Amino acid sequence: MRFLHLVQPADVLEAALMLTRSPQLAGAVRALRGHPDARVRVQAAAALGRVGTQDDALGLSIMVNDVEGEVRYQAARALAQLPGLPATHLAALHAAVPAGPGHAVLTQARAEHALRAAGKEA
Repeated sequence: MRFLHLVQPADVLEAALMLTRSPQLAGAVRALRGHPDARVRVQAAAALGRVGTQDDALGLSIMVNDVEGEVRYQAARALAQLPGLPATHLAALHAAVPAGPGHAVLTQARAEHALRAAGKEA
């Protein structure tokens, strides 16, 4: 998608990320994880939850420590949504995050991940 470039205005990037559904765009989305505008980081995290892979777990776990609460929340939700991410991997990421807001949102992500896994087994 031609709109997923750092040179685009933040509102264009935010809208483009909301529409991102193709795994082929994951590289462009990853490049926006550290964008200076929190709205873009929020949508980058959400998009990685849709199009990312297990390889995005570390980048998302870093985003869980963002200064903006909505970025932390979306990064944690995205971790819980990553396909095929083993619960043990999520637990290790959780253990590596110091106590604080990031740790708290990862606690929620682990609970969502466990519920999703239990639903697939039922």
